[in-house]
Amino acid sequence: MIKSSRWLLSRNRMSLNAGQAVRLDELLQANQALLTVYLLRDELKRLWFQRSPERTYQAWRQWVQQPHESGIQALQRFARLLEP
Repeated sequence: MIKSSRWLLSRNRMSLNAGQAVRLDELLQANQALLTVYLLRDELKRLWFQRSPERTYQAWRQWVQQPHESGIQALQRFARLLEP
């Protein structure tokens, strides 16, 4: 199910039509780990739009902590790769 939905997961929610949004919601409800990764992906994207370096750094520190608390090993490895 996830493999056939890769396109949905890579798109921004705003660019999905109603049927695609429903399908994405069903997919995320069926898999808690996938939902966690999807939400953290969106939070990571938002870091690029912070207006001040201080806010960016604070948001970054909060983001980095979340993968470590998630218990998802692949996500934890990814976060370690991004840490300076």
